[in-house]
This record gives sequence, C-alpha cells and structure tokens, in this order.
Amino acid sequence: MAAPPSSSAIDGELWPNPETDYVLGANGVEVAGERVATNPEANATLVRLDGKPIRLRSNETGVAADGWMIGDAGNPEVPARAAHNQFDVSRGGSGTLQVFLCGSRSVVLTTPKVPWRAEVAIETFVPKQEDPTSSDARALGAQVGFSILP
Repeated sequence: MAAPPSSSAIDGELWPNPETDYVLGANGVEVAGERVATNPEANATLVRLDGKPIRLRSNETGVAADGWMIGDAGNPEVPARAAHNQFDVSRGGSGTLQVFLCGSRSVVLTTPKVPWRAEVAIETFVPKQEDPTSSDARALGAQVGFSILP
C-alpha cells in the first residue's frame, strides 16, 4: 500500500501525485481546483484534478470533529495545539482571520498577502479526571474555530 500524499511545500502541493481525477476535501481541508459538488451537511467538497497534483488551498490541524483542540492524554504537560494554514492567497490577498475560543472569545488578526499559518496553543485538562462520571479521557485544550473574513 502506498503512503498517503503529504506536504511540506509552502504552496500546499501534496506529493507524491496520486494521479487521480477527483479528490474530496472535508473537515477543514480545502483543495484548490474546479469544484464539482459540495455537501454542506458533511462539510465536504468534490474537486476535479484530472491527474494533476493535489494542492491545498487551506487546512486546519489539531481540531477534533467536535471542535476541541486535542493534546497528549499520556502527557498533560504538553499543550494542545491547533492551526489554520493558508496556502492559496490568490483570492484577494490579505484579509482577516477570526479565531474563536470556547465560542465566546475571539481574536481578529490581519493576514499577509503571502501563505501563512496561525497557531493556537493552550494548557490541557482531562474531563474524566475532573468529573468521575465523564468517560472522556482525551486531553482537551479549548473549543476552537477559524474563520476567514474579507
């Protein structure tokens, strides 16, 4: 089995090229290319590649499906980290990024005209250790969301 494509390129290009006709971007991953179909309920977009390399427009890392930043349950001293990476800035250059924490607090940052990364780090807690009736043994940081504004 071949390894999945990965990237260290500042332009978001993934390698090796899987030479596929379509790719599905979901859960905080936005793929550059012609959008063929979208499913808002699944937060997913089908993009036509026609064999070209996959190139990310943007992605988020460190955020679980329920919005929580996840740390290392084996080492609660390590902070939880989440990030938004913006590789494609061709849609109007700079703008603003709004970072929401726990739904009630937000920070607004001006974004540059070049590819950028915004990272959040926060101390963790384990719900099961705080509340014995909880079955959640994950090391959680905060609920976080990233929103690009014009």
